[in-house]
Amino acid sequence: MARIALVTPAGAGTRNGNRHTALRWAAFLRRAGHRVSVSLAWDGAPCELLLALHARRSHDAVARYRAAHPRGALAVALTGTDLYRDLPGSADARRSLALADRLIVLQDEALRRLAPALRRKTRVVFQSAAPRARRQPPAAVFRVAVIGHLREHALGKLARAVDVEGPCDCAGDLDIKPEVSAPGVSVRSARPGGGYRSLQGTSMAGPVVSTKGQVSGLQS
Repeated sequence: MARIALVTPAGAGTRNGNRHTALRWAAFLRRAGHRVSVSLAWDGAPCELLLALHARRSHDAVARYRAAHPRGALAVALTGTDLYRDLPGSADARRSLALADRLIVLQDEALRRLAPALRRKTRVVFQSAAPRARRQPPAAVFRVAVIGHLREHALGKLARAVDVEGPCDCAGDLDIKPEVSAPGVSVRSARPGGGYRSLQGTSMAGPVVSTKGQVSGLQS
């Protein structure tokens, strides 16, 4: 049984992907018999492993842990923001990768964005949800609905490819253009207890995508 400090930039009560990933991984590790704490920063408490989500935003915890424990086990999980936005311009993100003993990415295409020296200490951990299908999928047509929020740097590229069907170079790589998409940044949302606030994340894009899909189904 190991003591694991899991650091995430997403605080308690938030509903973004970083927080969901942190809580999900903590549950997996606890079921495996480990003692796991989830926090915004490393508080100096003893642990056998520091697991940091987000190379740039968790850099302070990574650097302080490595300074205090030169031989301590340190793993950094790279988020999409790290890979597609921060690494080229953030010295903190690149330093976190250099300090880590192990890097974790969530899809194998991410390896292409890392230098060969970093790939050797990187492991791909595919995430998935438990199957909940209650009926057989259609034999003739196979369609997939994926919801993900688009940040500012991707929205413009996608908008320029709205008239493209099938594979397109929407975001710098050969991707399948989504049939339905929605913004997930700076979305006005209800605040618990009354009022409104601006939020971002997949949960903000989800309702819009769902509504568009229902309207499209009615029209067809």
